[in-house]
Amino acid sequence: MKKIITLLAAVALSVSFLSAQNAYRTAGDMSITAGVGFGSLGTCVAASFDYTVFDFGKAGNLSFGGYVGDSIEKSTHCMLIGPMACYRFPVSDSFDLSAKSVVGYSRIFNSAAHYDGFGKALMAGANYYFSNRIGIGAELGIGEAPIISAHVVIRL
Repeated sequence: MKKIITLLAAVALSVSFLSAQNAYRTAGDMSITAGVGFGSLGTCVAASFDYTVFDFGKAGNLSFGGYVGDSIEKSTHCMLIGPMACYRFPVSDSFDLSAKSVVGYSRIFNSAAHYDGFGKALMAGANYYFSNRIGIGAELGIGEAPIISAHVVIRL
């Protein structure tokens, strides 16, 4: 019985992926994302802009843009500013999965000292869209990204 349920679940999941609509983004689409989260230092705020360059239809899309984030704990800040690459896989008309990579300038500072150098972050998340223009999402991150965050997406 357990094998049958597992098989049915696998088939249902496969069918849902195969029947996904075209990607909600096409080449030339732009969006702004802003959110809050929690990182290794404490509270994080982040914002990004991306421009969809490649649309692979049901296989997803690839966009590039910029990212800025700041993790704050009392008087210590950890900032990351740099270019971002994002791959999105549409699961349905209103839901997608994403993977992002940022490599750029990092600055960690407080009243006693500071560090300037190379920074990086990887994020994976999901977005749900209420309309063609507005959605919400959540991400998990490593590196200088929030460990967990929630955000709002506005398509331009």
